[in-house]
Amino acid sequence: MRLSLDVSGNGPRLLVEDLESGEHVFLCPLELASFTEATPEDREDWLRVGNYRGERRPGKRS
Repeated sequence: MRLSLDVSGNGPRLLVEDLESGEHVFLCPLELASFTEATPEDREDWLRVGNYRGERRPGKRS
């Protein structure tokens, strides 16, 4: 993983790059701030991808 500050857009964004896959994502300050408002359950759900997703809980969005 590599983190860097991108200032080439309309405002500063965090660039997160996966050096193995080449995938990347830009996160604006609002998106980053939303991480601080998330519950521990929200954060746990973010990590559940692919085979790690498991059973979906009723009433939860995926």
